[in-house]
Amino acid sequence: MRAEIHTEFLKAKLIFIVNRLEYLNKYYSFKIEELSKDFERLKSTEKVIQEIVDCAVDINQYLAENVLNTEIKSNKDSFWKLQKMLKKEDEYFRQLIETVSFRNEIVHSYDAGIRVVWKKRNVGYFVDIYNMYVKDLNKWIEKFEGQNQK
Repeated sequence: MRAEIHTEFLKAKLIFIVNRLEYLNKYYSFKIEELSKDFERLKSTEKVIQEIVDCAVDINQYLAENVLNTEIKSNKDSFWKLQKMLKKEDEYFRQLIETVSFRNEIVHSYDAGIRVVWKKRNVGYFVDIYNMYVKDLNKWIEKFEGQNQK
């Protein structure tokens, strides 16, 4: 028996991500060198990215446990578990998993690995992949709600 799915909870989490993405949009084209010129801007951007990734992992864990009836082994695994549910290609999930690696660098390396991990990326990389993630989950929620209203 499947647990009850609280779509309002999921929608609230997605709104949280959307609000953070709106903040990041003002730095869309910025790379690490530009952000590093202003310590507070760099740290606020890193924190917002961390919050987005952490929120997505929370969503993934909720869906894995309550829809897929499975446990996740790690933050990265949480994205792989959703692949069957969202029916998206491997590359999409690899990009999401790269954001987990970046989040881990922010939290655990204290800037040591940031320049290596983010050197060729701009903030828009995170904005684009998470806009897709939000869109895909909203589609799934709409379909789920439609099936459960019958």
